[in-house]
Amino acid sequence: MTTKPFKPIIFNKSKYSTDLLRKMIKLANFTIGCKGPVVFKITPGSKISVSGEATRIPKFSMKNNISKKFSADQHIETTGGWISICPPKVASENYLIQTTEQLFSTIVHELKHVFDFQTDKICGWDWDLRHFSSGIRRRQNWSKRPQEIRAQKQEKDSLHFLNANPKYKVALENLIIDFAVAMSEKP
Repeated sequence: MTTKPFKPIIFNKSKYSTDLLRKMIKLANFTIGCKGPVVFKITPGSKISVSGEATRIPKFSMKNNISKKFSADQHIETTGGWISICPPKVASENYLIQTTEQLFSTIVHELKHVFDFQTDKICGWDWDLRHFSSGIRRRQNWSKRPQEIRAQKQEKDSLHFLNANPKYKVALENLIIDFAVAMSEKP
């Protein structure tokens, strides 16, 4: 496991403030403890809900993953991992707070996968292959995979931890309100 301090490297293609995203990511990681540089690619989703994906990539290609304007030899070395988060392009005004809470939970969920990558020292696809169902060699249902169960438990534990401490509860509430306001603003 890397001993370097946590450093989110954020490539933000969404309309939301990189500073707000950075604060949300750091608060989420405070409850998990990932180390080293972790690359975050934030792109607007096409759905009205939030989605995410975590992968372990030791060398992150700028050209293939961020923009074609980068040359093929531009890379970021990351021992931490790579996370793609897709907040909704437009959130319903009736559900701004819930959508922002879902975004925070998704960040926690994906950071938990990165933490698992870092502590298990298992790369990408091999990590998934360990959890095949016996016999037919099919992947288990998403909700029954051990890594997903751990990540869902971490979501609940993180929110419980932050809400139990008044200082962090206020920080989380303010962050969620600020982000909900940013979501309500028209581009």
